[in-house]
Amino acid sequence: MLVPTTVLAAQHFRTFSKRFADYPVTVEMISRYRDDKQIREILQRAREGKVDVLIGTTASFQRTSPSRTWGWWWWTRSSASASSTRSS
Repeated sequence: MLVPTTVLAAQHFRTFSKRFADYPVTVEMISRYRDDKQIREILQRAREGKVDVLIGTTASFQRTSPSRTWGWWWWTRSSASASSTRSS
């Protein structure tokens, strides 16, 4: 999930982690709250398919693109509708 701010990334990470706590879902976050080593490890696990939900800021994803075939999900507050797409 791509989010515009670090604070929003942290909020979504907490919310997703709580909501999926009882399910076999791995939630991770990359943002300026993580150091480069942590981000590399998270992205490596994502490449290996070990991360189900990855939340990050635009700047974090610009550091290094984890995959060319990501499924993105975003929420548009102004239209109050969910959208999804798949990059290739």
